[in-house]
Amino acid sequence: MSDYGIKPESAVHFLKTNPSHVCNATKVWDLMDDIRNIRTLKIHGIYESTFSLSLTLMQESGLLSNDALHVASMEEQSIDTIATYDRDFERVPQIKVWKPAKAV
Repeated sequence: MSDYGIKPESAVHFLKTNPSHVCNATKVWDLMDDIRNIRTLKIHGIYESTFSLSLTLMQESGLLSNDALHVASMEEQSIDTIATYDRDFERVPQIKVWKPAKAV
Protein backbone atom coordinates (compact mmCIF):
# COMPACT_ATOMS: atom_id res chain seq x y z
CA MET A 1 0.00 0.00 0.00
CA SER A 2 2.98 2.27 0.52
CA ASP A 3 3.40 2.40 -3.28
CA TYR A 4 0.08 4.27 -3.38
CA GLY A 5 0.70 6.45 -0.32
CA ILE A 6 -1.95 4.54 1.64
CA LYS A 7 -1.60 4.17 5.40
CA PRO A 8 -2.13 0.62 6.71
CA GLU A 9 -5.25 1.63 8.62
CA SER A 10 -6.78 2.93 5.35
CA ALA A 11 -5.88 -0.12 3.24
CA VAL A 12 -9.21 -1.95 3.54
CA HIS A 13 -11.20 1.11 2.54
CA PHE A 14 -8.86 1.73 -0.40
CA LEU A 15 -9.16 -1.87 -1.63
CA LYS A 16 -12.94 -1.94 -1.24
CA THR A 17 -13.25 1.21 -3.33
CA ASN A 18 -10.59 0.11 -5.87
CA PRO A 19 -11.26 -3.62 -6.48
CA SER A 20 -9.02 -3.70 -9.57
CA HIS A 21 -6.03 -3.40 -7.22
CA VAL A 22 -7.14 -6.60 -5.48
CA CYS A 23 -7.37 -8.42 -8.82
CA ASN A 24 -3.84 -7.36 -9.75
CA ALA A 25 -2.13 -7.79 -6.38
CA THR A 26 0.48 -10.33 -7.46
CA LYS A 27 2.69 -9.66 -4.42
CA VAL A 28 -0.23 -10.56 -2.18
CA TRP A 29 -0.88 -13.83 -4.01
CA ASP A 30 2.81 -14.77 -3.69
CA LEU A 31 2.68 -14.01 0.05
CA MET A 32 -0.53 -16.00 0.45
CA ASP A 33 1.12 -18.96 -1.27
CA ASP A 34 4.05 -18.67 1.15
CA ILE A 35 1.64 -18.70 4.08
CA ARG A 36 -0.30 -21.67 2.67
CA ASN A 37 2.96 -23.61 2.39
CA ILE A 38 3.93 -23.20 6.06
CA ARG A 39 4.21 -26.77 7.30
CA THR A 40 2.79 -26.04 10.73
CA LEU A 41 -0.14 -23.97 9.43
CA LYS A 42 -3.51 -25.22 10.62
CA ILE A 43 -6.73 -24.02 9.04
CA HIS A 44 -9.79 -24.42 11.21
CA GLY A 45 -13.39 -24.47 10.09
CA ILE A 46 -16.40 -22.50 11.20
CA TYR A 47 -18.99 -24.60 13.01
CA GLU A 48 -22.46 -23.91 14.36
CA SER A 49 -20.91 -23.38 17.79
CA THR A 50 -18.52 -20.82 16.28
CA PHE A 51 -21.42 -18.99 14.71
CA SER A 52 -23.40 -19.00 17.97
CA LEU A 53 -20.43 -17.66 19.90
CA SER A 54 -19.92 -14.95 17.28
CA LEU A 55 -23.49 -13.72 17.84
CA THR A 56 -22.77 -13.38 21.55
CA LEU A 57 -19.55 -11.51 20.79
CA MET A 58 -21.40 -9.15 18.47
CA GLN A 59 -23.81 -8.31 21.29
CA GLU A 60 -21.12 -7.99 23.97
CA SER A 61 -18.43 -6.12 22.01
CA GLY A 62 -20.27 -4.50 19.13
CA LEU A 63 -18.13 -6.35 16.59
CA LEU A 64 -19.29 -6.76 13.02
CA SER A 65 -20.01 -10.32 11.88
CA ASN A 66 -16.65 -11.15 10.25
CA ASP A 67 -14.66 -9.81 13.19
CA ALA A 68 -16.90 -11.68 15.62
CA LEU A 69 -16.35 -14.92 13.67
CA HIS A 70 -12.59 -14.38 13.89
CA VAL A 71 -12.73 -13.92 17.65
CA ALA A 72 -15.11 -16.85 18.12
CA SER A 73 -12.80 -19.10 16.12
CA MET A 74 -9.83 -17.85 18.14
CA GLU A 75 -11.62 -18.68 21.38
CA GLU A 76 -12.53 -22.18 20.19
CA GLN A 77 -8.89 -22.83 19.27
CA SER A 78 -7.44 -21.21 22.44
CA ILE A 79 -5.76 -18.46 20.43
CA ASP A 80 -5.42 -15.24 22.42
CA THR A 81 -3.47 -12.92 20.07
CA ILE A 82 -4.35 -11.43 16.70
CA ALA A 83 -2.11 -9.42 14.35
CA THR A 84 -4.22 -6.66 12.83
CA TYR A 85 -4.53 -2.94 12.30
CA ASP A 86 -8.28 -3.19 12.96
CA ARG A 87 -8.91 -1.26 16.18
CA ASP A 88 -12.30 -2.91 16.66
CA PHE A 89 -10.55 -5.96 18.14
CA GLU A 90 -9.29 -3.78 21.00
CA ARG A 91 -12.85 -3.84 22.40
CA VAL A 92 -12.51 -7.56 23.13
CA PRO A 93 -10.85 -7.89 26.56
CA GLN A 94 -9.99 -11.60 26.22
CA ILE A 95 -7.64 -11.12 23.24
CA LYS A 96 -4.37 -9.29 22.71
CA VAL A 97 -4.02 -7.17 19.57
CA TRP A 98 -0.61 -7.04 17.95
CA LYS A 99 -0.08 -4.27 15.42
CA PRO A 100 2.84 -5.11 13.13
CA ALA A 101 5.35 -2.28 12.89
CA LYS A 102 5.45 -2.32 9.11
CA ALA A 103 2.86 -3.53 6.61
CA VAL A 104 3.99 -5.80 3.81
